[in-house]
Amino acid sequence: MQGTLWFSKAPILFLYTKLFGVHRWLLYISWGTLLVTGLVYVAGLIFTLVSCATNELTLLAYQQCAHDNTLTGVISGFVSVFADAIIFLLPIPIIFNLQLETSKKIGLSITFLSGIL
Repeated sequence: MQGTLWFSKAPILFLYTKLFGVHRWLLYISWGTLLVTGLVYVAGLIFTLVSCATNELTLLAYQQCAHDNTLTGVISGFVSVFADAIIFLLPIPIIFNLQLETSKKIGLSITFLSGIL
């Protein structure tokens, strides 16, 4: 599941780097978000595989594996929510600095923020 989270966020961040690549701060935040989320998801996967690698099919081994999966799921969830917030808020300052009418800026912002739904 952790890989699917990263592979659903990565295209959006790559799109932002293409669309708004002239802004260095956006590039740094996009690449940083990609790197941090990727590392957290890979670390969670490795942790789960190592902690659940057992040949015993006992109740205690199953409980330990389930606990470890819950822990990595909670950590991945926090990172995912933080990354989603970054993805939703990242284009807003750029949109409001465009030389457009206010109504068009609001319309563009709504378009980018529609991913919340």
